[in-house]
Amino acid sequence: MKFTSSFEILLVAAVLFSGVLWFYHRFKPLKNHWKSIASYFIVLLSVLLIRTLIFQPFHVVSGSLEPSVSIGDVLAVNPGAFGIHAPISHQKLINTGRPDVGDIALFYFPDDPSQVYVKRVIGTPGDHIEYHNKILTINGQVAEQSVLGKGFDVEPNQPAIAVEKRLENLAGTFHPIYVNPRIAFNDEFDIKVPAGHYFMMGDNRDDSDDSRRWGFVPEGNLIGRPYGKLVNWEKVKAWFKRST
Repeated sequence: MKFTSSFEILLVAAVLFSGVLWFYHRFKPLKNHWKSIASYFIVLLSVLLIRTLIFQPFHVVSGSLEPSVSIGDVLAVNPGAFGIHAPISHQKLINTGRPDVGDIALFYFPDDPSQVYVKRVIGTPGDHIEYHNKILTINGQVAEQSVLGKGFDVEPNQPAIAVEKRLENLAGTFHPIYVNPRIAFNDEFDIKVPAGHYFMMGDNRDDSDDSRRWGFVPEGNLIGRPYGKLVNWEKVKAWFKRST
């Protein structure tokens, strides 16, 4: 059972209620207050369609994808990237694609669908994944890494931790990752991704709660793929503090 937000329930209810009034008004004029409610139908329907098919915002609250995605980032998400889903039930109606290795994807956390996670896709159905000495190998292809320099793993109310910043080539997708050389190789694995599932990891490799801990993500839990970043709320709040 996927989690449905109160906003989504209220939006669907408002669309249905105003839609009934709107259609009724086509045949028999309504009184002013009911007519006013009916006039919002097109706007509310447009918001619902945009939210279902084109755009949803997502506020990042953890640093598991640093340095690619930071705490406070607001991502613009394409909810139709992996399928068109019915509102509230989230049942997939039309398949529009699947994530590739290297994609960043949002999904309902398998152990608690009320939580939405964002991670990088490391393995797709049928992939053979190995992780040794903090290096990934996918279907026999090593994800080469090169050192970029130093970085800092920052968590709220915690001191920054110095880490190594590397550039990883993940099946042709180049992206930065954080690796903490002081943490031992204690999460090595050799697995095959089952049909209908995905293996997810954070780019902050030694500070990420991901598929290494809680297993595979069912395809039905996928939400969408980010277009990019809109803003970082932590920077916005810091700017307001400096300005006041």
